[in-house]
Amino acid sequence: MATLLVQMGHAGRTAGATGAPGEQELTVRLGQAAYARLHGRNGWSVVLLKADPPTSAYRGDAFVAFHADGNNNPTVAGASVGHQTAQGRDFAAAWKQHYGWPGTWHPDNYTTNLSGYYGVREAVRQGCRRSFIAEVGTITNPADRAFITAEEGIAAAVDAVGAALGIITQEDDMQAMEPVISPITGKSIGAFKDVTFYTNLYANDIPAIKAMVTELIAGAHDDLDAEAVLARVDAAVREATAAAIDGTVLPALRAVIENVLGEDNAEQADAIVTELAERLRPAA
Repeated sequence: MATLLVQMGHAGRTAGATGAPGEQELTVRLGQAAYARLHGRNGWSVVLLKADPPTSAYRGDAFVAFHADGNNNPTVAGASVGHQTAQGRDFAAAWKQHYGWPGTWHPDNYTTNLSGYYGVREAVRQGCRRSFIAEVGTITNPADRAFITAEEGIAAAVDAVGAALGIITQEDDMQAMEPVISPITGKSIGAFKDVTFYTNLYANDIPAIKAMVTELIAGAHDDLDAEAVLARVDAAVREATAAAIDGTVLPALRAVIENVLGEDNAEQADAIVTELAERLRPAA
C-alpha cells in the first residue's frame, strides 16, 4: 500500500514552538480525521506523525503537515501552503483546489517558515518528494477559526488531501449509494455508473456563511444577537437546499433512473427516488 504521512503540527510539544492557542488541538483533530476518513481506502495507508518524529518516520509516498497560522492581530486572516519540490507544489495546488476554503489565500511559500518547513525538508530528504505544509487558516481570526474548527471544516481539509491524491474518488461517492439502490432494484451500483448523484449543494458553505456573519456582527453590529442571525441563516440555507433538491436534483435523478430501469419499472424508480430524497434532504 502507498503511505500518506500526516504530521500534526506542534503535537506532543510542551515547550518551545508549541503553536498558536488551540493549534495543537486542531492539528490532532485533523490527523485523527485523516486516519478515520482515508486509511485503507484505494490502496493507501495513513501514518500519523507528531511534531518531532525520528528521521526514518518521514519515509512515505506523500506527506502533508497540518498547521494553523496565528497572529497577535485578530484581523489578520488567510490560509497558505509551503512546498520545496515540483511534486509538492502540484500536490499543494490540488489540495487548494479541493479544499473549498472560503477565506483569503496567501501566496505559496510567502514566509520562510513555509518555504523551508523542516517536516517537508526532511520528507524530501527521505525520498518523499510529494510533500507540503498546509496552514488551513488563521486560528486567531474569528472567521477563519469558525470554519477550520467546525466538523465540516475538518472534513474539508482532510478530504481535499484525499481528493488530491485520488484516495477519494467519484466512484467512492457512488458506492455509498449501494445500500439504497441494490435492495430495491436487485442491481449493483455499477448499473448506474454514468449517473452523478448530487448531495447537499449548500452544506459545505454553511460554516463559511456562519463565520462571515459572525465577523460582520462582531465588527459593526453589536446590537444584533449573533445566535439569532446565525439561526436564520442556517434555516435559510437548509430551506434553499431542500428546494434545490426537490425542484431540480430529484426530477433529474428520476428521469435517469427511469431510463436505466425501463418504463416497466416505474414503481422501483419511485421507490429509489423516495429513498434518495430522505438521504439528500438536509436534517432539520
